Amino acid sequence: MRVLLITPSFPPDRGACPRHMQGVVDGLVQAGHEVVVLTALPHYPQGKIDDHFRGKLFHQDFFKGYEVWRCALMPSAAVSILPRLFSVLSLMFSMLLRSKTVGTFAPEWVIVQSPPLPLALLGWWLARQNQARLILNISDLWPDVLAQMGVISRKNLLFQWAKQTELLLYEKADIIIAQSEESVAYIQRHVPEKQVLLYRVGILPENYISKKTRTHQPRRLIYFGLIGMAQGLEDICQTIPFAQLGVELHIFGDGPLRNRLQNSLTGTLNEAFCHLHESVDHTAIPTLLANFDGALIPQQQRLYGTVPSKLYEAMAAGLPVIFSGEGEAAQIVQRASCGWTASAGNWQQLRQCIYEFAAADDEQLRALGNAGRLFARQHFHLDAQNKLLADVVQPTNCLTF
Repeated sequence: MRVLLITPSFPPDRGACPRHMQGVVDGLVQAGHEVVVLTALPHYPQGKIDDHFRGKLFHQDFFKGYEVWRCALMPSAAVSILPRLFSVLSLMFSMLLRSKTVGTFAPEWVIVQSPPLPLALLGWWLARQNQARLILNISDLWPDVLAQMGVISRKNLLFQWAKQTELLLYEKADIIIAQSEESVAYIQRHVPEKQVLLYRVGILPENYISKKTRTHQPRRLIYFGLIGMAQGLEDICQTIPFAQLGVELHIFGDGPLRNRLQNSLTGTLNEAFCHLHESVDHTAIPTLLANFDGALIPQQQRLYGTVPSKLYEAMAAGLPVIFSGEGEAAQIVQRASCGWTASAGNWQQLRQCIYEFAAADDEQLRALGNAGRLFARQHFHLDAQNKLLADVVQPTNCLTF
């Protein structure tokens, strides 16, 4: 089968979404499908085009044996909604200019990531133009997540348009895949007649080496990923007395709030205990995690339907997890018995979790890590996720538009 996959970012971009979409493509290729990726020029998460691609309107290359068509855009790392919307619309227009090239490829299936909603609309249109079936891959429940984060008001006309667009896309998709049980339940309430599959951000546990024997003091926690609004890292570094608790926090990542986080640490007691590092390529993460004693995974507030993909990676690496947040991710930590949970924004609870992490002996931490690794292997293995998707992408003459 010929499959067109549309996503706003793809390796060498860094972050959860690029890794997830690469896993989707790898699984389809391994199942024998011909895949083309339609995406943006590398720009994520810094919000600027990588030097190698700067000045190009279109770039076609091969990545791990399949074609990747990269389109120009006006990148943005802004927190506010309008610059981000303008960036997505510029990418949508750039991709529209490649519609004839897509027609030549003649996809039988179109898989499009949502959010962003404008690209999901483009995916629907390209599917119709090519008489292809549409798979809608829901990574977050936009626009509701944006409203929960305070980025946009539910009374805003843009929010109301986005909500109508979201529901329209649910109706038009042939198959919907979502990355959390909460998202699956939410979508099924709106379109009970649709096929909605749970397709998580899978991991390959065999790629994660066993944690090295600890030779350092004090204990080290790692955060790796986007430094943005949802994580609340600035509040954590200002509120939690890491120096007093005798725990180092090492932050690897990039994002719109990185500079603000760096400035907030300067001259504080935590400056010597909260270390900000450059982001690393996702292929280096399994080795990186082996140098730490635990993983801190924060969500500043309850974001319905979201499960941070770094949770699966930390568990696969056998790291005890301290999760600050609520919902499905907290339930996974509790079910797996692989660490501690604190309510979103409850600094007293989070401080207690970190205190218990520091006070636990090595054998206790090893037991927590082993429990997480076993749970990840049983529930989040990438091969099982890819088999689920490959079984869905099959020849059919039944089209629904």
